[in-house]
Amino acid sequence: MSYPYITRAIKNPVDKTLSYYVQSASQPVVGLDELADRIANSSTVGRPDIKAVLDALQYEIIQALKNGRSVRLDEIGTIYSRLQSEGFPTQEACWKAGAKAVKKVTVCFRRSQGIARRVNPAGISFEPSQLERERKKAAGAEGEGE
Repeated sequence: MSYPYITRAIKNPVDKTLSYYVQSASQPVVGLDELADRIANSSTVGRPDIKAVLDALQYEIIQALKNGRSVRLDEIGTIYSRLQSEGFPTQEACWKAGAKAVKKVTVCFRRSQGIARRVNPAGISFEPSQLERERKKAAGAEGEGE
């Protein structure tokens, strides 16, 4: 298996020069159903039981976030929420506005050190996506930079 990529041109806003960067190519998302199938295929636990646990995990993560709690999934990372609010000139004005000052709740993810070590460029095989190969072929640059 390999990680597909595309190249993208980004213009420097100061001097208007183009630089090209390698970026992730869009891939289908792995959902709970597919995860349940994959886990069932590699374990002795049946798919319905795995799906039930994954559904319960999802529900419990949402409940924890709604209560302002973070969720640490050991070797995966931590899911937490962050509040975005209106600014006030004084602390007293902020206290008076209270919860009404909150404009948005953002859900964030901070990877663990374990996952950071496992998902790094040295341990991943990269290859151009199908779209990138077609672009290169159309430009007459097949085989360069792979």
